[in-house]
Amino acid sequence: TKCDITVNGNSTVESGGDLYANGGGPEMEINRDTVSFHGGQSAGASGNKAYDSIFSPLLPGYGTASGDQATSAPGGGLLLLNVSGAFVNNGTVTANGSSASNAGASGGSIVLTAGTLSGTGTFKADSAYGSSGSGGGGRIAVRLTNGGFAGGAETNFFARGATVVKDNASSDKSSSAGTVYLQGKSDGE
Repeated sequence: TKCDITVNGNSTVESGGDLYANGGGPEMEINRDTVSFHGGQSAGASGNKAYDSIFSPLLPGYGTASGDQATSAPGGGLLLLNVSGAFVNNGTVTANGSSASNAGASGGSIVLTAGTLSGTGTFKADSAYGSSGSGGGGRIAVRLTNGGFAGGAETNFFARGATVVKDNASSDKSSSAGTVYLQGKSDGE
């Protein structure tokens, strides 16, 4: 699922407010591996590769299914934010994966283009936890057209994989982190 928001002017996510596309990606067919990846590799299977652009991600997170159980979970969705003025985030902006039974889906994508960015809120495209395997982290890309990051806003971005360690290291089902790309007006690609 794609959520495309355009604001001509300034926009604010207030403290306690949410802007999200959690679980907005596609589901996976039942009876498939509990494998889910996006910006980072998933755990629980070999041969999966990260996909989508680091600089301009345009795809949601990959869904997951829990073996032969009739449960599946979608990955994080695609959240496109275009704000011509200042974007202030004091809440949460998320495109996290969801979980089903023992499988976790991958994080989705957040793409923000704004004049400036400030605030104490967070941006997250995290994978979901699954005891048999967890999805990879998603992708976040931010481009500012009229300045840099203010007030420490550049430290509030997360595209985490999930840590799942069972009884010993041989049963480690942790997944890898996704990507975060930040570009201010004076930065080059």
